[in-house]
Amino acid sequence: MNTPARPSDVKPATLFDAPPPIGHNHPPPFDPVSLAERIAEANSFVEAGGEWLDLKNLENEEQAQNLVDFIDGLKKQDAKVEKWRVDAKAPHIAAGKAVDKAVEDLKAMLERTKTRALTMDTAWKIKERARKAAEAKVIADKAAADAAEAEQLRLQAIERNDISGEVEAEKKAAEAQNTIKAADKSVAEAGRTKSASGAGRTTALFKIKTARIDNIRLAFMAVQDSEIVVEAVQRALNQKIRAAGFTGTIAGVTIEEREQAR
Repeated sequence: MNTPARPSDVKPATLFDAPPPIGHNHPPPFDPVSLAERIAEANSFVEAGGEWLDLKNLENEEQAQNLVDFIDGLKKQDAKVEKWRVDAKAPHIAAGKAVDKAVEDLKAMLERTKTRALTMDTAWKIKERARKAAEAKVIADKAAADAAEAEQLRLQAIERNDISGEVEAEKKAAEAQNTIKAADKSVAEAGRTKSASGAGRTTALFKIKTARIDNIRLAFMAVQDSEIVVEAVQRALNQKIRAAGFTGTIAGVTIEEREQAR
């Protein structure tokens, strides 16, 4: 910028100016000045790191000693950035916890009430479906008998070349099949309940599969290739072999050691 900004550069507000955006007067979520300090320091270390990495390999003890100091500085920079992050987030975390706490009891009461209402609804649906199933069986059995009778009448009509009788028998057989389908549909619909007002959601019965472990070893074999299981086993094994005082072996596991500077 070659010319200085002046107060006269700012035009007076008019009725035609667009309103400021929503949230324009909200303070920043963190102190930008302190962040700028962290960025400046960290960037200097990152740039210095580029010079170190350009060497490819260390050539003498003096370089190695200076690299140790550089790595120590990197660790301290990381600690500073982490402290800044934790300190900057602290008031937001506290505010978030306060919001959660404000509705904690309310959400618990609503959830408990909903669970018990659904339990009542489930019991009703199961009972109603059983009642409808019993009714449907009676209707379906009678319709099946009607269909069998209609088929017999149809065959008899064909035998005597009674086209009218044949068509009438087929009509009765179709009606019987429709009755059976309607009975089956009524059983299926017994597991669904519509809202009385029409504004609420329909509730319905649905099946949920849940695995109950009867034999942990056999169950493990069924899911041993799952990424979730492998990751969990790996974490458990690492925790076990890194525990203070562990010097043994584990069947099926090769304990590897490697050196790494830190």
